[in-house]
Amino acid sequence: MNADSRISPSVIHVDAIIRLSAAGLRATTVDAGSLAGLTAADWAAIHAMAHTQSIEALCFAGLPEEAAETMDAPTLSRWRRESDLTLYRQFAYDAERDTFLAQFAAHGLSWLTLKGIDMVAYYPQPGLRSMGDQDLVVAFVENKAADVTRTAEAESIMTDVMTGLGYTRNKDSERELGFVKDGLHVEFHRAMMSDMESANGFYSRDVLEHYRNPWSLAVSDDGRAYRLPPDEEYLFHVAHMWKHYNCTGFGLRFLADTIVLRERYRDVIDWAAMGETLDAMGMGGFERTVWSLSRTLFDHPEDWADRLGEREGEMLAEIMGGGTYGNADLLIAKQVQRRASAYRERSGGKTGRIGFLADYWMRRLLPDREWVRIYYPKLARLPLWPLFVGCARVGSALSHPGKIMREIDETLRRVGRDANRE
Repeated sequence: MNADSRISPSVIHVDAIIRLSAAGLRATTVDAGSLAGLTAADWAAIHAMAHTQSIEALCFAGLPEEAAETMDAPTLSRWRRESDLTLYRQFAYDAERDTFLAQFAAHGLSWLTLKGIDMVAYYPQPGLRSMGDQDLVVAFVENKAADVTRTAEAESIMTDVMTGLGYTRNKDSERELGFVKDGLHVEFHRAMMSDMESANGFYSRDVLEHYRNPWSLAVSDDGRAYRLPPDEEYLFHVAHMWKHYNCTGFGLRFLADTIVLRERYRDVIDWAAMGETLDAMGMGGFERTVWSLSRTLFDHPEDWADRLGEREGEMLAEIMGGGTYGNADLLIAKQVQRRASAYRERSGGKTGRIGFLADYWMRRLLPDREWVRIYYPKLARLPLWPLFVGCARVGSALSHPGKIMREIDETLRRVGRDANRE
């Protein structure tokens, strides 16, 4: 293998994870001979990796019977229990969703299902894809022009229905209302993308505007249950994945979803047109790397490391260094990278170390007015808004000293890397 220098943790464990998940996607099991030599400690590490990536059930489905001979009983039992729980949660979510959607329909609400709700049905069998929550856009859709009104009334109905079913409201953010019951999480989105996320550079304004009115992108047979058509479903999958990649990173489950979607819609979507759309929205290069990496891993699990290109190797190294949604260190690294790129663009390609550090921390202290309008709308209306915003930013930094120290370290690392390139 030629990937040892790029991938941590152990490439042996990564190789096993790839073989197991690829087999799970093909509804088969791994040849036991390819896993020969793995110890109980190896299997514990492999299981932990699958857990971190939220693909325990997918990997368990690919396990050959012989694996139990070298796996300790607690690891095997825990892995089997997690696989069973994935199947249980899928059925539990289906039953719960049917219940609250029936009540929503009775009140005249419409809904658009997103992400895992639809994706789980595309896998070879039930119980292979984990789901941390259920995501839906819910509103009154008044007519075929998809005008959405009476937002407050809709949210009041949602709250009454969900609390009446035993759920507790646990989230009320810019983009969604969240409810939880017995470990089942449901999020009702006000929008598919948000101004906050766009302002932070997680995706372009073109992406934000495309999803401004999700109902105009969706189709429905009865005016209640809406779905994205295949091309829009895949486009949203990429946009959602891109958001996580630019924020904190993402895990192997996104790659598995990509394979599943591409194979399901192989002869349905005009892929040349899709590529043009992705390019126009700034996601084309990213999607091509994801698709290439997905095919390399899951279509060639026996020799994936020998086929890995440079970009794919860098992406895989990042994936294996994080989890389902990356990690906090990647959040900081990606934030610094975005700001370094923006600084070079503003300064005509210059990479001056002092200039970058001054620019970075000044903009962290005093963001631009548009960002302030989104995050501090009340302060943005004040005549001396820079003073008040600066105080608020300092207060926030002092309340998270560990994060600030990691951010300082990352900016200095960035300066060092730029100096070495010069």
